[in-house]
Amino acid sequence: MSGMVSPDDRPDTRRGVLKNVAAAGLGAAIATVAARELPPWLGGPAPGVPSISRPGTMDAVFNVRDQGAVGDGAADDTGALVGTIGRVPPSGGLVYLPRGTYRVTSPIAIERPNVWVFGSGPDASVIRLGDAANADILAIRASGCTVSNLTIDGNKAHNASGAGILVDAAAASQLLENVTVRDLRVVRTKGAGIKIRSSPSGPVNRRSLVQSCVVDDTDAEGIALMATDQSIVANCFVSRTGNHGIISKQGDENTLIGNQILQAGFNKSSGFAHGIAIDGNGGLNPNGRHRIIGNYIFDACDAGIEVADAVDDLVIEGNTINGAGVGALAVNRYGIYFGGSLAASSKGSIRGNTVTRAKANGIHAAGLSSVARASSLVIEGNLCYGNGENGIYLKAVDNFVVMGNACFNNDTSSTEKDGIRLEGASDGIVMGNRCYDDQAAKMQAHGLGIVAGATNVLVAMNDLSGNAMAAIGNANLFAGTSRLYENKGFNPLGVSRVTIGPSPWTYTNNDFVREAVYIRGGTVTDITKDGLAGIFAGSNVTVWLEPGESFTLAYSSPPIVSKDRK
Repeated sequence: MSGMVSPDDRPDTRRGVLKNVAAAGLGAAIATVAARELPPWLGGPAPGVPSISRPGTMDAVFNVRDQGAVGDGAADDTGALVGTIGRVPPSGGLVYLPRGTYRVTSPIAIERPNVWVFGSGPDASVIRLGDAANADILAIRASGCTVSNLTIDGNKAHNASGAGILVDAAAASQLLENVTVRDLRVVRTKGAGIKIRSSPSGPVNRRSLVQSCVVDDTDAEGIALMATDQSIVANCFVSRTGNHGIISKQGDENTLIGNQILQAGFNKSSGFAHGIAIDGNGGLNPNGRHRIIGNYIFDACDAGIEVADAVDDLVIEGNTINGAGVGALAVNRYGIYFGGSLAASSKGSIRGNTVTRAKANGIHAAGLSSVARASSLVIEGNLCYGNGENGIYLKAVDNFVVMGNACFNNDTSSTEKDGIRLEGASDGIVMGNRCYDDQAAKMQAHGLGIVAGATNVLVAMNDLSGNAMAAIGNANLFAGTSRLYENKGFNPLGVSRVTIGPSPWTYTNNDFVREAVYIRGGTVTDITKDGLAGIFAGSNVTVWLEPGESFTLAYSSPPIVSKDRK
């Protein structure tokens, strides 16, 4: 009959549930239901995604309404949700929340493996923490579980604590892995929006996936991976957090890719609030092999991306930081920070990032001291402009390459800062960078600035012209085997006359740059270079000397000798 709904099509029937599964993006191949099988893509992950254990068959669908859930936002649905999850067999199954708002007053725990809890979509199915419950809302305590297509509302105005999603093993000795949290909206939580952690005394959780989630308005972290390995946070939108937007602490081999993080630390009252933080726990839990790729970070209270305290082998690539250190309570104002205050970090690749509007340095890499140094860094192809201090700053760093970066119009703080600055740096290469200021009132003091010395550094083929003061600041502070070659804008002495002594007279290039020595006029009988006599004859010749090289001039009447630093 027109306008009537078949009983089998009602949303609380098995057929209706399967239709909602399809509508929620969980059943692209409904034809497989007849065969009692999952769609192929539910049985195996997409490339690059951790494997997800099979949650059973499509027959194992459990509707929370069948256990008495009301979903009107007023009734306490805790028991109905817990009871429904308890009905799932050991082989696993699907727990379905139809459209509605489900008020809970204690954690909804998933304590058996391969359970998939899902709703009709974030706009339709909501689990809301009741007033004064002060609890985590949904706790995943077994492997192979998935939560998706819901809104988790922490109701923080009426609660003092509680995370939105907590992934944590039920027992300290339990290994928890292959958990998926996706297509969720997590809002208004007093604790972290999504938190995955391990017991300090147990095995490390691993291979979790957090994907396509929206986390907004938390008083703690947006997404936190605590002692979690080999996990991925991808394509999430995180905004208005109390602490870090996304943090990985103590874990190894985690990937943060394609996330947008806006106003991390907007709700900050204390501590740190970086857009993304990779933390070695004060050096007590060294970790590494993380990948931070293609994220967008806007107006972080503290650093845009922070890597601190014994974190090694890191890739930071293709990220955009537009505003860092902007919070009233900011304590770290760098666009990208690599180092630590308690333990040095090393082996980092920082490539292809755009950093602007950081209140301090655009990219800041530093060791703890001249003894505890950051080491083995590649900083390449980054765009750093309009930052408060230096575009790129290296302090107490050795074995580094700074290549192909564009650093311009920095130093909006009105202090003497540079496109690239080296302070106590050693054993590195600075090559092929473009550092300039094209503003009407130039602020960036030098293309390259040297503070407290730079030892054994090759500086070559950079364009350092067009800054407020000079191409290189304090070039006299280069030391050791440092060399300066073909840097546009740098030739502070130009051509200068050299006073020669009696024949035979020896001249040595004691500078850090290549010199062209012009010998004009007089009567020259021989010029010896590299121990070879007779390679030059007569006057009007030019002798090129690398730093440390020398030649000996024999003459009967003295020529005019000039040098030009190149």
